[in-house]
Amino acid sequence: MQSGVSVHDLLASSFFFLVATCIAVPIFKKMGLGSVLGYLFAGLIVGPFGLKLFNDPKSIIHFAEIGVVFLLFIIGLELNLTKLWTIRRHVFGLGGFQVIATGFALALFLYYGFSQFGFEDLSWNVLVLLGFTLSLSSTAFAVQMMKEKNELQTPYGQSAFAVLLFQDLAAIPLIAIVPFLVVQTSNSVNSYFLAALKGLVVITLVIFLGRFLLKYLLRIIAQSNVKEVFTAASLLVVIGVSLLMESVGLSMALLSGVILADSEYRHELEADIEPFKGLLLGLFFMAVGMNINLNLFLVNPLIIILVTLVLMAVKFISLLGLSRLMKMNFKSSQKLSLVLSQSGEFGFVILGLALTSQVLNSNTHDTLTLIITFSMALTPFLVLTFEKMNQKKVVEDVNDYDTNFEHSDPQVIIAGFGRYGQMSARLLMMQKIPFTALELSSEHVQTAIKFGYKIYYGDATRLDLLHAAGVDKAKIFIIAIDDVEMALKLTKTLKDHFPKIKIYSRARNRQHVFDLMALNVEVIHREVFSSSLDMAKDMLIGLGFESSRAIALVNKFRSHDEALLKDQYLVLGDEGLYINKTREMQTQLEQLLIEENPK
Repeated sequence: MQSGVSVHDLLASSFFFLVATCIAVPIFKKMGLGSVLGYLFAGLIVGPFGLKLFNDPKSIIHFAEIGVVFLLFIIGLELNLTKLWTIRRHVFGLGGFQVIATGFALALFLYYGFSQFGFEDLSWNVLVLLGFTLSLSSTAFAVQMMKEKNELQTPYGQSAFAVLLFQDLAAIPLIAIVPFLVVQTSNSVNSYFLAALKGLVVITLVIFLGRFLLKYLLRIIAQSNVKEVFTAASLLVVIGVSLLMESVGLSMALLSGVILADSEYRHELEADIEPFKGLLLGLFFMAVGMNINLNLFLVNPLIIILVTLVLMAVKFISLLGLSRLMKMNFKSSQKLSLVLSQSGEFGFVILGLALTSQVLNSNTHDTLTLIITFSMALTPFLVLTFEKMNQKKVVEDVNDYDTNFEHSDPQVIIAGFGRYGQMSARLLMMQKIPFTALELSSEHVQTAIKFGYKIYYGDATRLDLLHAAGVDKAKIFIIAIDDVEMALKLTKTLKDHFPKIKIYSRARNRQHVFDLMALNVEVIHREVFSSSLDMAKDMLIGLGFESSRAIALVNKFRSHDEALLKDQYLVLGDEGLYINKTREMQTQLEQLLIEENPK
């Protein structure tokens, strides 16, 4: 399919993109490899070296880079001055030293390691540019992986985010330097400084407009109460600032986001941009897959793989060493170093500019582009391998934790020591009541020990561990595990092997309650039920209800809902009866509340 502008071609292109996405991405997600690798594989399949449905992938990747622009804008929205100040040590310390150390190391490696690619013919200025370019990780790639694993808000995730932030900032001068590396005359030097001056003026203009004009315009548009217009304004802000920056050779969508980070419209802007960002990032990764030059790879496959692995090893070692110097624990340092071990999307931008400026020849450009792409493709495999090995290591290292239980006859055993189980533990500690706490997460165990809790690592569903913990002598077993399936498995184990112990169980939702009722659990607490009713009581008081009446109404609702649970459980297998019983009880509740508060 040749690139064109007809409606038919646009529809056909969209169709094939969506088909490839809907097939490849779910398969790779199911395999635990993540969506990004799915997009890369889909792009490879539909591109010039696959089914040849698209023969001009370079034009597609230029359009798809808008997804990266949107990502940088959303990252910028999260970076108010307070947050920037909080993470400054990791941004400029870990991020800054990583780029410098890795950049120079990779420049030396390119010069001395692989003469057959012609790198020794390049000037040291160009080699340093290439080294620093390869030192930049993929913000889109790494953030997407961490989001899918819910790790972006973890300590290692925040440190990785800080490194990526510095790298995004570092890409700006690298892009600006490329024209200066062309054979220099007095005119070219003057032109460079004139371009730099223009860039400074444009950045100042963007900051001024963002702080004093954009917020005012967004307020006017928001007052129109037309949702699609505000969405259009959100897109206008991102694309407009990016076009303005591109006109002077800069890439600073991040800046437009930072400018609006303190705006009252920050969350609305983020919500409007997010769907476009997700789709266009997927398109970007597919375009990267299409641009993989398999012919170049087949000429020297071992060399390409070796260069890629050395590149990733250099980045991994530098990040690991620096993160350990920043007092990060070893596991977090390893994970951060792996997630950021690839080169990124700014590499495509800088290499493309270097090619058009004739700083690089096409062979060197294609080789480095292929290496960057391979590093991105290998990262999910390496992260998955690390996670599998780490899980095995956790199992093997159980003996490293204290399994000589302090209390051989505890009155209470708590399984799960997260935010829910800790509440009961704190009260027991205050009353000097002996208890034993079991937790499967080694990180939770280490954190709890630091705060003085006596807690033991282990899988509470294991019979041998339960016996060792003294479950046959305990009076009460509190199940505070977040995983519903694991909690039910533990409940069955206790009912089968320790029928005399009284079980107090946390329930995530109504279905969980029904499952626990089926197992004859004595005490069941829905994890948000009581706190939700407390808020409802405060809401009624805030609306002018007397405190005693608000409490009475909430108590009546509580009693009625608990009765409803039992009635629903009795007819659980019959959908018709279940619905009728629910409606009947709802009508009764409305009548009861009317009687409680007569007009």
